[in-house]
Amino acid sequence: MPRAAFLLLLLFPLASMAQTGKAWEKVQAQYAKGRIYAGIRTCEKQLSGKDPQHAFLVPRAEGHNRIAAYDKALRDAREALKHVQGDLAHAAALQLGIAMQQLGQPDSARHWLGRAMGGANDTEAHFRLGVLDLAQRQPADALL
Repeated sequence: MPRAAFLLLLLFPLASMAQTGKAWEKVQAQYAKGRIYAGIRTCEKQLSGKDPQHAFLVPRAEGHNRIAAYDKALRDAREALKHVQGDLAHAAALQLGIAMQQLGQPDSARHWLGRAMGGANDTEAHFRLGVLDLAQRQPADALL
């Protein structure tokens, strides 16, 4: 019997990681179908409970940006930056930059969009920086 308990202890984290992967795919599928509120709710389920999955702050920030809840996106992206690294940190910086841009804070947006460079979505960051340059009447910089 102790062997079975030991095996369960080993398998539980693996099952938990598999559930997290499924939830991540579910959020991405919901966003792809335009079901933003459903994706946000899925993120909230992963963020609740005893062991919140802080990585889900990033897609929730994306969802909030998509529904123009920029203050909530700002809060989620800032909190995510405390907990995530690598590509997720770049993605959180991108969401933070988008929220700042929409809230009329171009200098802060430029900073965070610059921090998003090097991540998986740096094309989006480049595009948004170009939009900022055009808005600030710097078309030569926007072409770079």
